[in-house]
Amino acid sequence: MLEVTLFLVVITVITLVGMRSEIVRDELVLSIDEDLTLHNKFLVELQHDVEARLTARPSDATLTRHYNALVKAEIDTRLSLMPSA
Repeated sequence: MLEVTLFLVVITVITLVGMRSEIVRDELVLSIDEDLTLHNKFLVELQHDVEARLTARPSDATLTRHYNALVKAEIDTRLSLMPSA
């Protein structure tokens, strides 16, 4: 009887520890998702700001590639000028 009780206690402890680690893991995933969302919003706003200062987006495929390269270069320049945290 003592072995059965001890076995049940050990199983209960293992289950509780597993549940706690799942909760911590879920909170970590939620935190990472929030950080990525903020990061993506910042980059989208930066891209819109850069594109607002340029001429209208061209419709020709070749010119669009050059336009996209220009936007990317300007975004990279602005990011490099920002102080790192």
